[in-house]
Amino acid sequence: MATQDKIINDTSAVILALLHQEPMIGSHLIELAEKWINPYFSTTRSAFYRDLISMQGAGLVRESGKGPRSSTEYRITPAGKRAYQKWAHQPVELDSIRNSIALRVAFADLMDSKRLKSLIEDMKRQHNAAKIRAQGLLDEARHNDLGGDEQAMRFVISYHEMTMQWLDNIKV
Repeated sequence: MATQDKIINDTSAVILALLHQEPMIGSHLIELAEKWINPYFSTTRSAFYRDLISMQGAGLVRESGKGPRSSTEYRITPAGKRAYQKWAHQPVELDSIRNSIALRVAFADLMDSKRLKSLIEDMKRQHNAAKIRAQGLLDEARHNDLGGDEQAMRFVISYHEMTMQWLDNIKV
């Protein structure tokens, strides 16, 4: 199987999807991902740059010039577009859940109840702040007619609302 025929990972798919819009430098790709993708799918700078280099070697992206401060600007290639489509059409698996407050609640009998209450209240504040940020992004997506981003932000808002409701119902 040729390199470009392999199924790409999710971070690579984010990069390719963003490059469908226009050529970009790595830092701009990361800025967009941190704003629009990270509220519902965690990415890292190191993974972005690692995947950019890997995808360049596989012919999925290519340098298209220099951006500000001599940064490399990347462009998606036809092979990159095919790789993205192949990824997009693969079945989606159920996500793994990693939730630190749920883990602490599971072992609540080993914790001081005042400390657990404090952790729960702090987590509710964090989820509320994240929900407010997502509502701002939802408004921005509506204003800019970004339908897919609008739907993703609705998911993020629902997630934070559901988590806050769950936190409110924990008996400590």
